[in-house]
Amino acid sequence: MQRIRARGEAIDNISVVQDLEDHKQLATIGGSAYITRLINNTPTHVHVGTYARLVERMAVRRRLLACAGKIAQISLEDDSEINDIIDRSQQAFMKLAVWSLTTASNPSRQPSGACMIRLWIATRIAASLLVSRWLKALDNLLVGQGWASLS
Repeated sequence: MQRIRARGEAIDNISVVQDLEDHKQLATIGGSAYITRLINNTPTHVHVGTYARLVERMAVRRRLLACAGKIAQISLEDDSEINDIIDRSQQAFMKLAVWSLTTASNPSRQPSGACMIRLWIATRIAASLLVSRWLKALDNLLVGQGWASLS
């Protein structure tokens, strides 16, 4: 291809095949059928949206695996309190949830209305989990002090 470019010619399958044939290299690389196969299997700008979605899906999967690995690592810490393990695991998951709601499958990288609703619901669920845990801890504290139970 450098030879073709140096001559100022267009680089396409015909010019590449002809140049390789002229230099007795066409048979060595597999013939003109191999050049055609290379052209047919080379991604083009026409399908860039499809390729981008494939890359994004793999990125989401990598983030899910990383989050699962982090949660597994947190869970294996013997010296941590169970409530701390749960809190840190929820934080890791919420970080992933916020990322996925605001960036994954969102080409403009701006949160859509539906994303914002899902994010609001997710934060409400997380808040209710934290509040219920806080109330349970407060209840345990008050019972431990001999006061009436809140639940």
